[in-house]
Amino acid sequence: MKQYLVIALLLGLLVSQASLAQITMQQKHELVNELTEVLQSKYVFPDVADSMAALITAKLQAGQYDTISRGESLAFQLTRDLQNISRDLHL
Repeated sequence: MKQYLVIALLLGLLVSQASLAQITMQQKHELVNELTEVLQSKYVFPDVADSMAALITAKLQAGQYDTISRGESLAFQLTRDLQNISRDLHL
C-alpha cells in the first residue's frame, strides 16, 4: 500500500504543480528518473517494477513524450503506460 501512495503522490505532485504550466524536457527526464527509482525501490513486485521502469524510460528516450507539454497530460500518459504493464488500477 505504501508503494501506491508514493507513486500516486509523485504523479499528483506533477499534476498540481504543472497542470497548466508548460513542462520542460528536463522536468520530464527528472520525473521519469525519479519515478523509476521509486518503482524499483517500493513497488511490491520487483519484476513488474523493472518492466514499468524500462517502458517509461524507453518511451522517454524514443521521444514518445516529447509532444506532451502539460504536466497533467504527462501524468495521465505515464499512469496509462504503467497500468498497461502492471494491470494495477491503484496507480
